[in-house]
Amino acid sequence: MSGPRQLTVSVAVEDVHKAYHGRAQQIVALESITMTVRSGEFLAVVGPSGCGKSTLLMLIAGLLPPTRGAIAIDGRPVAGPYTDVGIVFQRDVLFEWRTILGNVLLPAEIKRLSLPASRERALHLLDEVGLAGFEDRYPYELSGGMRQRVALCRALIHDPPLLLMDEPFAALDAFTREEMGAYLLRLWHERSTVIFVTHSIEEAVALADRVVVMSPRPGRIVEAVDVGLPRPRGLDVKEDRRFHDVVHTIRELFKARGMLWEKTPEIAGRGR
Repeated sequence: MSGPRQLTVSVAVEDVHKAYHGRAQQIVALESITMTVRSGEFLAVVGPSGCGKSTLLMLIAGLLPPTRGAIAIDGRPVAGPYTDVGIVFQRDVLFEWRTILGNVLLPAEIKRLSLPASRERALHLLDEVGLAGFEDRYPYELSGGMRQRVALCRALIHDPPLLLMDEPFAALDAFTREEMGAYLLRLWHERSTVIFVTHSIEEAVALADRVVVMSPRPGRIVEAVDVGLPRPRGLDVKEDRRFHDVVHTIRELFKARGMLWEKTPEIAGRGR
């Protein structure tokens, strides 16, 4: 079987603003977002709920138009849905009537790729995430973590140069969440440009090359923090002092803007 393509893409977001028009008022989701994602980079985006992180992914994918500003992928303006992309959502969105293999193969069928070659790649991906032997099962027979592994394989089946991930592990327990992060890093190998949205600072630092910190709505970029941890990474990265230093730096950015707060002993004791 031929290996995955080495193709990756860069993403440029220039002064992007997104507003939704409700019945009573305009809701500004994003304001003046400017950032560049380097080709082959793993970029994580963290911020409070409602700050526009998911909206940003939808804009980059061309599934929503910006109210103002421009987005380009490899220098080409995004003017509609960008098709050469893999997307993983918080929910696995598997088709219950298709087998596990059938779910993974769906993008290949839509793109009319070679089914024998795609089937071989699908079986390889499923083996890589510990699901060899489950090809003929159905989603209802799998646990939540197993279903999300299938969703990850489906997103990677066509070797997308861009992978967008919208809190893909948020619904999982802590152990399964760490396990999924390890699977993602194993399959990624810098062969796609990744934009990964999460609420977890620790998850962002463990996975990414850089972490973009966003403000509350309207979402703005507060700062982009270089992680600087060597690759390849495993679960033991969280034992590295440098990991904790970066996590601390990002927490302080949130605290400085009132997005994180800690109870003092006096306050904590009043509720007893």
